[in-house]
Amino acid sequence: MVPGGGPEQAARKLRYGILNSYARENRFDCILLAHNRDDNRETLLMRFFNGSGPEGLKGIPASRDRLRRPLLGVGGRELRDYLADRGIGWCEDSTNSSDGYLRNRIRNRLLPLLDDIFPGWDSAADTLLQRSAEAAVELESIMSQNLPDIPEPDRIRWGRADWEKAGDYSRGLALLKGINRLESEADSRIPWSRIRELREGADRGQDRSAGGFGIVNSPDSVSLIRESEHWEGRTVFLSLGDLQGWCSRIGSMLLRAAPEKPDSGTQDISVECPFEIRWRSGRAETGFQICPSNGKPMNISPERPVKLTEKQSGNRTPDADNHIVYIHIEKE
Repeated sequence: MVPGGGPEQAARKLRYGILNSYARENRFDCILLAHNRDDNRETLLMRFFNGSGPEGLKGIPASRDRLRRPLLGVGGRELRDYLADRGIGWCEDSTNSSDGYLRNRIRNRLLPLLDDIFPGWDSAADTLLQRSAEAAVELESIMSQNLPDIPEPDRIRWGRADWEKAGDYSRGLALLKGINRLESEADSRIPWSRIRELREGADRGQDRSAGGFGIVNSPDSVSLIRESEHWEGRTVFLSLGDLQGWCSRIGSMLLRAAPEKPDSGTQDISVECPFEIRWRSGRAETGFQICPSNGKPMNISPERPVKLTEKQSGNRTPDADNHIVYIHIEKE
C-alpha cells in the first residue's frame, strides 16, 4: 500500500493494474471508463480539502496507460437522461447510497449544501479544474528544466547544484514525482507534510525518513529512496510517527537523541515490545518516552540513548507526526 494511502486507494491501484494487464494481454488499444463530470468535481473537492496543489486540483486525467475516460465533460444526470430516453438500462454501484466512503459523503451530504449556499459552484469548480491543469503543466515544465533527475535502479537522484538553484515548489514537486515513479503510481496520496519533511532534509543536507521514503545526501547529489533497511552510521531525522514505523521494520538499532552529543556515556536501555511512543513537551527535559507495556516509561533526551533489541511494534499517539526526532542510528 502506498504510504499515506488507505483501502480505497489500494483498491483503486489494484483495479487499474488489473484493467491495464487485461488490455495488454488481449491486445486492446484501450479500455473506456465511465467517470463523468460529477466524479471530477467530487475529486476536486476531496483533493482541495486535503490541501492538494495544482497537480491534484487538475482532477481526473482523461487518459493514462491504456485507460480512457471519454465522459469527463458530461454530467451524470445528462447520461442517465440519455439512457432513459433510449430505453437503455445501466448499472448503479450498490455502495453509492452508503456514507461509508468519503466520496459518497461528499456526494450525499456536502454537494446539496453547496447547491444551497453557493449556487453556481459547479461552474466555478470546472474553471478551477481547467486553470489547475494549465498551471500543473507549467509548473512541471519549469521543474523538469531546472531540476532534471538522474534515474537509477533503486533511487531518484538530483545534482546538488541543480537542487540548490531550484525553487521550493519545484523541489517539492520533484520529490512527489519521484515518489510516484518509485511506487509505479501516477498520483500517490502521500501528504504534502511528508514532502516538506523530505525537502527540508535535502535542503539542510540531513538524511531524513518520512512516509516510507528517505533522503540520502552526498556533497554532489540528493537521492530519494524507499525506506532504507540500513541507515547505520548516518544521522537520520524522523517524525515520531515514522519512528514507530521504523521500530516495526528494523530489528536491532541504537537510537540517539540529539546527535551533536553522540558520546554522552550513558548506558543503553533494553526495551521489550509492545511499546508506545509519547512526546514530552513543556518541560525542562523536552524529549520523548518509550513506554513498554511491562514497565515504567523511559525518557529519551539528548543525554539518554536507547537500544531496541527486538523487532518492535507499537501504537502511535494522535500527535505523533507533529514532532521531529533527531537521532543517530548505529547497527549493533
